[in-house]
Amino acid sequence: MKISVTGIIGVIGSGKDTYKNSVIDNSEHCIVGDFSDGVREFVSSFIGFPISSLNEEEYRRWKDNHAVFVIGRNNLPNSKLTGRRLLENVGKTLRRYDNSFWANYCASQIYKEVISLKDSGFSGKLDICFGSVRYAEEARSIFDLTKDLGMSFEVVPELKMVFTNYKSPFYSIRDDESEFFAQAFVNIGCKHLEDITLKVADTIGWKNL
Repeated sequence: MKISVTGIIGVIGSGKDTYKNSVIDNSEHCIVGDFSDGVREFVSSFIGFPISSLNEEEYRRWKDNHAVFVIGRNNLPNSKLTGRRLLENVGKTLRRYDNSFWANYCASQIYKEVISLKDSGFSGKLDICFGSVRYAEEARSIFDLTKDLGMSFEVVPELKMVFTNYKSPFYSIRDDESEFFAQAFVNIGCKHLEDITLKVADTIGWKNL
């Protein structure tokens, strides 16, 4: 089995989904890693609505508009938070206790999925694509996962961290901690679709490339 791991870094509206979809479309078999999966599962349970059932456009609208959920003694809808803000607040709360909590959860799920794929007899080219890397801990988990896969499968996985900076109508530089990691690469002048693997490794202090 050949393994290629891609992590995509960019601010809101910079073309991350477009690049992710290009990886999927050109892959023999692709596992998509999303560090928000655990957060979405938690929020879905809380609001009683299966967020994962939404298509890409529906999910974008849900994030940008008010997330209606029931709370309080009168069971009245409360829609003071956008879906995006609700997800961010839940994610940040658990990160305060362990800043690698969601990153490690996602990486462990991907590792299990790769093992299951191997056990099924797959021996072709596997792509693993992380569609949005927002924190240094998430980037570190990708480097760790790549190393672990190499040791487990006795292969040398290809690792590529890609920066997106396309100025879509939704492009936004926000003063939010979940955006600071990507903004650091904007600030040093990284170009759209630039391979920033070495720059990311230097930023997170990774010495094993």
